[in-house]
Amino acid sequence: MTEKVLFTAKDKRGAEVVIKHSAQIAYTPAISLFMKHHAELIEKGWGLPMFLATNRSQVVYAEINGQVVGEIAFEVKDDTYIKIIQIYAGAVEPAFRGRGIYKMLHTQLEAYGKSVGCKRIRSEVHSDNKPMVETLDSLGKRITFYRIEKDL
Repeated sequence: MTEKVLFTAKDKRGAEVVIKHSAQIAYTPAISLFMKHHAELIEKGWGLPMFLATNRSQVVYAEINGQVVGEIAFEVKDDTYIKIIQIYAGAVEPAFRGRGIYKMLHTQLEAYGKSVGCKRIRSEVHSDNKPMVETLDSLGKRITFYRIEKDL
């Protein structure tokens, strides 16, 4: 599976960031960050992730000097009346956080979604993940429903 370069820009520290897209996450260097991120979520007690990489899993990922530093795993889906991008997971390596990398990834994912006819982009984030909630808010996302849970 080939990756396509979507965008190249400088991050907040002046490093060149290359944003790539692949139609299958399993065959990209981003898979290791994706798996590491899910292991961290499980360790935090956030439960088993709702998403496992499948043949429909796509990814946009960021590289700096050939190293994968961030990723967003997603799927293009038909949702009732419209085509959407459903984000299943996203992560930036801790050493690269605060540099605008997730925003670059998300912005390029939005552009990709528009190019394939999507009308909405959707994601779920754990309520304890305040930095991500703030990031998504800054990207113009809004809360559209709450999932209420109780451990038994």
